[in-house]
Amino acid sequence: MERREQRPSTAGGIGRPVAAIIAATLVVTTCGVSCDQNAQAVFRQTATEPIAEGIKTFLAGDPQAGVGMIVSGAIDGAVASIIEAGDGPTAAQ
Repeated sequence: MERREQRPSTAGGIGRPVAAIIAATLVVTTCGVSCDQNAQAVFRQTATEPIAEGIKTFLAGDPQAGVGMIVSGAIDGAVASIIEAGDGPTAAQ
């Protein structure tokens, strides 16, 4: 049986950033559907610029930094929208 030399996989280098972008996209989409209008606006104001910069950085050839910026922007936007949404209306007593 012939033994083949194993080469390091380059797919893991690009696969993780792509997976992180997909996860960030799910966060963005979920927030857009489930938040009230004010929380959506806060999310967009907070997250749009960092996500756009992350995409530019990713496409410029630095996938790790780009994904970090995208994920950080999505998390910051999600946190800001949760704070804006608060606990919702109080129950009538």
